[in-house]
Amino acid sequence: MARIAFPCSRPKRLPACIVAGTVFAWLACAGSANTAPPIVPAASDPATILCKVDDAPITHGDLTLLLKEQNQKDPSAAVRIASVQVLIQRELALRSLKELGGAALAQVIQQRTEEAERTAAKRGLSLDDQAAQLGCDGPSLHRKLAWQAAWASFLRSRLNDTNLRRYFARHHSRYDGTKLRLSQIFLTPDPSTTSPNTPAEKLERLAKDLRALQPSAEPFATAAKEHSQSPSRDRGGEIGWIEAYGDVPPAVSEAVWSAEPGSIIGPVESPLGFHLLYVHERQAGEKTIDEIADQTLLRSDAASDLFQALVQRQPKPEIEWVDTTLQPPEL
Repeated sequence: MARIAFPCSRPKRLPACIVAGTVFAWLACAGSANTAPPIVPAASDPATILCKVDDAPITHGDLTLLLKEQNQKDPSAAVRIASVQVLIQRELALRSLKELGGAALAQVIQQRTEEAERTAAKRGLSLDDQAAQLGCDGPSLHRKLAWQAAWASFLRSRLNDTNLRRYFARHHSRYDGTKLRLSQIFLTPDPSTTSPNTPAEKLERLAKDLRALQPSAEPFATAAKEHSQSPSRDRGGEIGWIEAYGDVPPAVSEAVWSAEPGSIIGPVESPLGFHLLYVHERQAGEKTIDEIADQTLLRSDAASDLFQALVQRQPKPEIEWVDTTLQPPEL
């Protein structure tokens, strides 16, 4: 078994991943999954421990429930690894919620459990019976119910209009129509290369050379035409105008969004490959929070920030990996 300290620094923006348990956003931000280990057959016993968070177990039953939420019938190794990271962070967040909520939250969790028991009883089942039908066990189902109750209660009290407006004021450029004009030099992953000639290392050397040239827009365009493997190379690497979400991989958007015009950013790894980026200009948006018709993304991101605050409230835990195939490669 491998015992390590979990690096509890602020993760990338993972609203769906963290709040709803979706692992695809985690994968999109975390970089290429090409180096993920082979899939290992899932354990048949839901009580099988995958890892421990300060001796609190994350089990196969916990993982099964999360994968069912995502309708993942045949998850890849990368999805399983990402899912366990979600479960680790939920464990830390739940500790903070229990510390903050005290006896009142304990009662909320108890009421949620009793409600689940009544629902199961109407079908002639106990919670353990229902857990077996779900492919988990009683303890993992109880942990899921506790998380759902605690998190929902916390959001009802904290994700109100006042706090949402405060969040928007701090991060308005992500939602108010602000745009950036970008160029990139893109290299595809190449597992056959070795140091010092990997795509990331090539871009690091290129970035160092380009940063020494001021202004660097023209040299960047020349380098893009010579080195980039993206169709945009014919335009000197120019991607055009992007908004915060949807136009480029999340890892790229996250890396450039606070950058000043004239900055060279990267290399940045995404599931597509490696990106070296040049920020030409920024066009400020003017949309107010009241002009955002669909605030789903805003609310999801605000909830994600609340989640991260709960995670960071805890001291760095010690993670003991029982199933080391689920340990992220960087750890």
